[in-house]
Amino acid sequence: MSSIQKVSYTHDAMIDMLISNPGISQGELAAHFGYTPAWISTIMSSDAFKEKLEARREEVVNPIIRVTMEDRFTAVVMKSLEVLQEKLEQPHTAVPDQLALQAAGLGAKALGKGGFGGTGGNAVQVNVQVNAEERLARVAGRLSSLVRERRGDAEVEVGG
Repeated sequence: MSSIQKVSYTHDAMIDMLISNPGISQGELAAHFGYTPAWISTIMSSDAFKEKLEARREEVVNPIIRVTMEDRFTAVVMKSLEVLQEKLEQPHTAVPDQLALQAAGLGAKALGKGGFGGTGGNAVQVNVQVNAEERLARVAGRLSSLVRERRGDAEVEVGG
């Protein structure tokens, strides 16, 4: 049997049918398009058909999957932010230093602020020895400012 060299408009229609109905059989395709099942098999096994099918699948199906994944990741991030916000709204003595520091780092990085190694690579690191309570108070103040900027809400308070 010879293989097809070029995909025709009928083959394009078959590809669209395969994408819209992945469970369709070769016999059903043959009946729909008026070919024998053997000819459908020959068409579908050709390199030209396979390449066109994959390109069309990428064009149609993958954006749908990509959007779905983006939506799901967005939902995960939003839920994580809600949980983090609830934890940070506790009195500062109940918030572990590491959590506050990591939240501040993530928030500053997400907003492109705070000198957390931006794209220029010119972030200056200054090592200052400060006790944990003072450091936490500064971080809480910065985080509160970032939240206010983000929400446009001047009444955000950090537990006292």
